[in-house]
Order: sequence, then structure tokens, then C-alpha cells
Amino acid sequence: MRSLHLRKITKISVEMTTGMENKIMKKSLLIVAALAVAIATVPMFAAFEAHIINVTAQIENALSVDTQHIDFGTVFPQEKMYEEICIELSGSFMSEGRVDDVTYVIKQKPKPRTEPDRQLPILKPNINDYMDAGDFVALYPHFIDDDGLREQYCHQMRPADAGDPSDSYYINCYPILASMLSKHKADDDNDRPTDQAPYDTEVDAPDPNWEQAVAKGYLTKEAGDIEDHWVIDLVVPCFEGMCDQAYTVDEFGQPLDPRLEHSVFGADLWIEVTGISETCQDCS
Repeated sequence: MRSLHLRKITKISVEMTTGMENKIMKKSLLIVAALAVAIATVPMFAAFEAHIINVTAQIENALSVDTQHIDFGTVFPQEKMYEEICIELSGSFMSEGRVDDVTYVIKQKPKPRTEPDRQLPILKPNINDYMDAGDFVALYPHFIDDDGLREQYCHQMRPADAGDPSDSYYINCYPILASMLSKHKADDDNDRPTDQAPYDTEVDAPDPNWEQAVAKGYLTKEAGDIEDHWVIDLVVPCFEGMCDQAYTVDEFGQPLDPRLEHSVFGADLWIEVTGISETCQDCS
């Protein structure tokens, strides 16, 4: 009887174990099914969800520059001519409390023509209004009739013979005036420390290295230096073989090729911002 009882208990025990496994398996299947549903649902939410962050910015110029055309007119050898330009912090920069100072440079570059240097019967405002495009190209095959490309050409190229007015470079570009221009601070704008070197640095003329010559400027609200007055000096060289005994290369530069007499020379002044500093918030 004791042995039979044990056998019976053992049998019951086995049945109970089997029943529990079934229940555990059922629960496990339910859990796995729930997880499968959850996992399948997650990418569906992500695929149809979007968040938008609105980004805006108002872009203003930091400097206000008088870009009025400087025309020295007809000049003569060994003359020195002067024109003044004003560079100041813009109204937007002055009203923005987050920023304080601006650094900038003044460069000189060759000047592109607005029309080819071979006179047309009727000139621009818009040359193609008065001449068929094909006729224009036939007459001026070397003229680049695109302002941006013509400017790029004048900056990157140089005449094969700088003294020859018929050089094809001069169809698109003026003879170069840049080496004859200096940039000095005006006498009435030179009293602050920030009006002098190393903040404002001048460039003298004549300068055979005019392409690397750069005048530098600095304006700051905190120090009260909010505008600079620059004097653009033109020193006029003579024509070779026509210079008087008082002529000096150091003062007026190398004499010009006499073939360029009666030519109009040109240059562009580029004022470029090189840096903007924020107002000091935690200064001791």
C-alpha cells in the first residue's frame, strides 16, 4: 500500500506539472504576442510622425558705405587728387545690442567695362536692345556680355601687352588704375586709438604690389568709433619720355607707356567685412 500510494502521488505530481507547463506556455505565448504587436506598432508611429521647428533669421549689412562713383575726371602727370569716402556701422548693427565691433578691409581690383572699348553707333543702357545678338558677337567676339563673368575675367586675367590700347584685355576691362591709389585716414578722423594702427592701417601709392596691398579698418560701438573717413589719393604718373627733371618714381610711380595717352583708367574699391565681435557680457 505504501508503494502504491507513492506511485499515485507520483502520477498526480506529473499531471500537475504538465498542467502548470500548459498554463505557463499559454501565458508566454500571450506575452510574446503582445510584444510582437508592440514591436510591430512602434515603427508605424515613427513613420507617420513629424515635428517642425520654425527657423527664421533677418540678415542685415554690418556696414553702411557711400558707394557713390568717384570720378577724378581729366588729370595730368604729377598731379595729386583727393576724394573722401565714409564707412560707418549700419543702423541695424547699431540697434542690435548683441554685437559691438566690426573689422573690414579695403581692396582695389581691376575695373570691368560696362560696354566694349570699341565704340558702337548706339551704346548701352542695354546694348542688345539696339543690336541683334548675332551681329553683336560678330563685331565683338572677345567681349564677355555677362557682368559677372566679365568681372571675373578682369580680376583674373592681365593684358598680354599692358601698354597696347588695342590689347584684347582692354575690350572688357579698363587700363589698371589701382597701383596709383592710396588710402589714408582723414585728418579729422585720426584722434582715437582705434583710428590708428594696428586698428586702422593705411596704404600708400604708388604701389607695384597693389594686388596684395590692403587697408584695414575697425569700428566699435563700445569705444564710440562708429565711422571712418578715408581719403582716396590718386598720384598721376607721367608718360615715358615726357617726364620733367623733378619727376621721381618713388613719388609718382613708373612712367606709363605713351601709347596709353588719352585712355580712361579705372579701378574698383572693395570694402569687405572680415569679422564681427559680440558685446562682452561677463567682463570684469
